[in-house]
Amino acid sequence: LRYAEETITRAVTGGRHHPLKQLPAEEVKKKAERKISVPLHIEVIRGDITQIQAPVIVIGHYKGVAPVSAEGAIDKALNYWISRADQFGIIGADLGELFFIPVNGGKIAAKAVLFAGMGEPGKFRKDDLRYLMTNVTYAVAALGVDTFASVLIGSGEGSISRKHALY
Repeated sequence: LRYAEETITRAVTGGRHHPLKQLPAEEVKKKAERKISVPLHIEVIRGDITQIQAPVIVIGHYKGVAPVSAEGAIDKALNYWISRADQFGIIGADLGELFFIPVNGGKIAAKAVLFAGMGEPGKFRKDDLRYLMTNVTYAVAALGVDTFASVLIGSGEGSISRKHALY
């Protein structure tokens, strides 16, 4: 599993070294000293997701479940495009799958929506959230964007607790 994760990470970030190659301890220490720490800024806002000004907003999506709550609000703002796309199988929702929807015409405040596949309803867990948000972060970074907004993915009915969704 670790090898697969590192291989995917290397592919996304353009890394060249082999993940299982052992570096001398001195080299590891030098690389660690060179790493620049980037502060993470998190702001919690309670409000209408369609009005959040961000380059990208991220919404979780369960396989086979019609848009409700925040996803439903975005669907309505986009003239139910999401419902139609889901009905025709355009949007994948297996765990970790991402689907990017550019938004034109100011229908919502964000410039794009990123649907994050949560898999089968009732099976989403804390470790799945970590995996999903890793995929989201890599995808957003690949777009050259350093800011995104997200609903509290995984905290809906029958899912994980709000506390665990925040961690």
